[in-house]
Amino acid sequence: MTQDPAVEFAGAAPAGDPPGSKLASEQRFAWWRSDRLWLWLVAIVVAIVRWWPLVKGHGLVGGDLYTYYFPLKAWFADRLRMGELALWNPLIGNGMPALSESQTGVFYPFNLVLYRLLPLGAAYNASLIVHYVLAFGFTGMYLRRLGLGLSGMLLGSMVFVYGWFPPRGCLEWAVVTGCWLPLVLWGVESDLAEPRARYKLATTLGLAVQLLAGHFNLAFITLLVVCAYVALRARSFSISPVQYFRHVATTGLCIVLAIGVAAPQLLASLELKDRSQRREFGTRQQELNYGNIPAWYLPQVIVPWMYYPDVEAEYLKRWFGEANTNQVEAHLYFGLLPLLLAAGGVMAKLSTRQRPSIRNGNLLWVWLFLAAFGLLMVTGSWTSLLGGLPGFGYFTGPGRYGIVTQLAVSIFAAFGIQGLVDRQHYVVLRGMLASGALVCVWFDLYWAGEAVQFARPVPSPPIEQRGRSPIAALLKPTDRVLSKNQNSIILCGAAMLPVYLGIGPAEYFQAPTKLPDQFRWEAPLSPEVLNWLRRSGVTHVIALEEHPDWPVEIVWRGFDPLLHGLLGRSPYEPIWLLRLRDSLGRAYWISEEKTDLSGTAVPINPKDITVAANRVEVRANFPSAARLILTDLDYPGWIAEIDGKATATERWDSMYRSVRVAAGEHVVVWKFRPRGVIWGGIVSVICVVACFAWFCLARRN
Repeated sequence: MTQDPAVEFAGAAPAGDPPGSKLASEQRFAWWRSDRLWLWLVAIVVAIVRWWPLVKGHGLVGGDLYTYYFPLKAWFADRLRMGELALWNPLIGNGMPALSESQTGVFYPFNLVLYRLLPLGAAYNASLIVHYVLAFGFTGMYLRRLGLGLSGMLLGSMVFVYGWFPPRGCLEWAVVTGCWLPLVLWGVESDLAEPRARYKLATTLGLAVQLLAGHFNLAFITLLVVCAYVALRARSFSISPVQYFRHVATTGLCIVLAIGVAAPQLLASLELKDRSQRREFGTRQQELNYGNIPAWYLPQVIVPWMYYPDVEAEYLKRWFGEANTNQVEAHLYFGLLPLLLAAGGVMAKLSTRQRPSIRNGNLLWVWLFLAAFGLLMVTGSWTSLLGGLPGFGYFTGPGRYGIVTQLAVSIFAAFGIQGLVDRQHYVVLRGMLASGALVCVWFDLYWAGEAVQFARPVPSPPIEQRGRSPIAALLKPTDRVLSKNQNSIILCGAAMLPVYLGIGPAEYFQAPTKLPDQFRWEAPLSPEVLNWLRRSGVTHVIALEEHPDWPVEIVWRGFDPLLHGLLGRSPYEPIWLLRLRDSLGRAYWISEEKTDLSGTAVPINPKDITVAANRVEVRANFPSAARLILTDLDYPGWIAEIDGKATATERWDSMYRSVRVAAGEHVVVWKFRPRGVIWGGIVSVICVVACFAWFCLARRN
């Protein structure tokens, strides 16, 4: 059998050489020639260079960063630093399960470490850079397993990572979940070529961690790719039908165990899906088609300078028109040189008359099929046919299937550059050719990433001003604020309405529990809107102009470095913090003899309300039997105790939580104990034990 290229490159001495021989002496110092070492070193250096502003302490601004990702992470990170794991987020509207909205990544290992140790903005930046390093390194590992040398590993990794992810810098989940795709493929390919326990474990853990990272769109695409890859690729390694089906069954078991390990996250997300605004999402083609790449936009891969925007409004009108997409979702670019190298690599493989080796086998045809699959899916033409199927009928963004085509072209380009480098007889020429290609590709992809994006680094990001916000100093977790700018006020430490959620409880999106449609910022508050605000527990309003005809009083007016920064508002344009008169607040009680709120509702003093992770405590003295209402969302998993004894809870006003209390002074505590986490934890432990047992058994065999 031919010696592994990595062993030859490392200069390892053949077995049996005397300890004092020249080859044995060289072997002791061969570590610096390892392609693995240089792969990860380059991965770190390139990530630091690409995101140098973030390394210096700058931060990204734009896209959904301040309307989605930071607000989701803020409460989670704050409680984590206090030693609490927040499964519930009480600051999003009237509350929602933080675990179920998977993009919080409650159980994701990197989130648990980074957001525990670092401030919110620094943790976000560190997570971004770390995942770019992982994506680059994992891609290089997979390319090395395919038999490529260092040149092919570096160029292929650069084309995949820095061609697909930087334009999607406003979408945190893109690189956080996408970086695990090449690791899973490395584990599958390694186990096909050399069945070992560690490769099965890598496949299982790679899939499980990807599921725990949140936003399952790329995880679903990964499962599709893995299933197709194993079914097609195993033919190169299987001698008999029995061995072929053994490979397929092994991968299937890895997938099942990975799903089991991630069960706490998956069960919670499935529960929210069935109670969300997207529970009947399966057949609406227009929504499913959001984020597609129109067929007429695909020539961007050849002539990108004709497609990327100068003036955004004219650009969107010219290329997309009525198409339900944008330039970030519709981006697919490999670089001009990699595209030429990929074409050359494919043609060289097709024209060779040499018998394929066990290492490459039908690899070319497998990735040609996957590249065509990804290119077909990005257009969204399939949504009317597959929209009713699980997964296909749930995830939007057909353009995201382009990650498969991006990886395929990266692999072809890696083979192309490796073929050119290997033809050179001089080491210096090889190094110059490989380095020149990498530099050209870097600048090409950097230009494209800068031309197509919604998020850019700024020296003083608003997130760094959280501690200097006067509004944040005035608001408390017991307050609930009506404001524009979708979730951003959560960064001030108070709950906010209305909400902005890709998937959230249906109560926030349907009448009568959502904000009434007749509400207008520029109009007086109607009795219906005022009644809704009172019932929802809204205590404050953050406004960008005065509202003299509203029943409010001014608490503060002026410049807020956090809110002015994230709103892009001039320092000379003040922001108003207003208190809503006659607000019922976070909790109130009514006498048992009454059935409505007219003149009978008594607000609880905010000082007697404690909001913590997965827990709300209310202390009050009731002169008579009463019903205590907490204006937080009634959701499965919440239990109540009165003076330490369990009590029944009832839904109030189609949305909120309530309990019946006797006369006297009482302490009422609501605790979040979701069954999905309990059962999911049991399943996860069983699957972890099964993985360990399988690993030990495989090592023994």
